[in-house]
Order: sequence, then structure tokens, then C-alpha cells
Amino acid sequence: MGHKCRNPTELELRHGELHRDATFIMLAAYKLTETTLSALFNRLLSTPGVLRRLKSELYRNFHTIDEITGKKLLSLPYLDGCVYETLRLTPAVAGKVLSRRSPGVMMEGIYVPAGTEVYTDTYTMQRSPQYWHAPDEFRPERWFERSEGSPYARDVHEAFKPFSSGPRACLGKGLALQILRLTAALIVYRFELSMADADGFVWEEDIESSISYSKYQVKATVQERG
Repeated sequence: MGHKCRNPTELELRHGELHRDATFIMLAAYKLTETTLSALFNRLLSTPGVLRRLKSELYRNFHTIDEITGKKLLSLPYLDGCVYETLRLTPAVAGKVLSRRSPGVMMEGIYVPAGTEVYTDTYTMQRSPQYWHAPDEFRPERWFERSEGSPYARDVHEAFKPFSSGPRACLGKGLALQILRLTAALIVYRFELSMADADGFVWEEDIESSISYSKYQVKATVQERG
């Protein structure tokens, strides 16, 4: 579709192209958002201190649940940190999605011939100790505690690419982030949550993954806030 937009003389789409694009858009619209929300609540339930801090931020900023809007949530750094840290540790599309063709270059002493397809693995890059302090730990504060002296001051945020980048970047990035913020905020504000099966399912060990995740679950005890 992006190619067609950049080449208006080729706007006619064949049935197969429409079917493929529609399937991809449907998958991205619900499956990837569902995966990320599941990962987010798994992280929150697994780290009660983080959940308490997020709840405190929400209670300080909103007196009733009706005050919560997507626009107002943009000013909450800890909520944003929870969302971004989930996307860093658990990118919904975890395979080799950032592909380019080499022009013919030397890389780390190795010659990559022209035309070679080169991929960046998002999952690996976003957990690399080369770019992140404590790369395998869920630390929402890394996204806003970046002053000199902070352990996260030298985190390389350019290595964060859960939505890909450039002309192939996800068109739904803004909508996806708003859905994640709103859903997390509304549920955490309204309900008391705790892990229902703390010694059972372990995300990193029990899920199956290729380009996306499957067989994941979130088991929680839910009680409406009094």
C-alpha cells in the first residue's frame, strides 16, 4: 500500500493484494494489541511494587474514573514507562522485521556483498546490554529517569523499534499506544489486581513465539475498588 501511495500511476490493487493487506491490518489491529496488553498485565502482576506505583500515579491525577482520557494520560510518565518497557521486553512482532539490502559494505571487519538482505532482530536489539542498563529487567523508570548519574542515562533509545521504523513503520502506532494507555489506566484505576497463579505460568518460559507470540495467559484475582 505504501508503494502504491508513492506511485500514483500504479494505484490499482489486485484482489490478492487487497486480501493480503486486509489480513495484515486485521491481525495488527487486534492480535498484536491483545498480545501487548497481556504482556503488560503479566509484568504488572509479577512486579507488585510497579503496580502500586502506577496505581498511586493514577489516584494522584484523577479523582474519578470518568476524568481519565487519552489526552490526559499523555502527562503520566510512569504509565508511559510501563507501556514502553513492556514493548521493549515483549515486542508484539518479535522476528526479523527491519530488513534492508546491503549496498556493499564492511561491517565489523566482515564484507557484506551488495544485494545481501540484512535484518535486525527487534527482540535481541531491545534486550542487548550494549544499549540498555539491566536489559532483562522490567524498569519503567528507565524511560524518564535519564539525568546524569542515573543508571539509565546511557540507555540508547534509538535501539527501541517495536513499531519498526522509516517508511515501513507501523501506521497504527499512535492508536496502539492510546489503546494501551487507556486500557491499562482504566483497569488499574477501577480494580484491585493480584496474580492468581504466581507459581504457574512463566511468560519467558511457557509462551511459544516465532514472529509473534501464542499460548500466553494472564491469571489474575480481580476485585472492584471500593
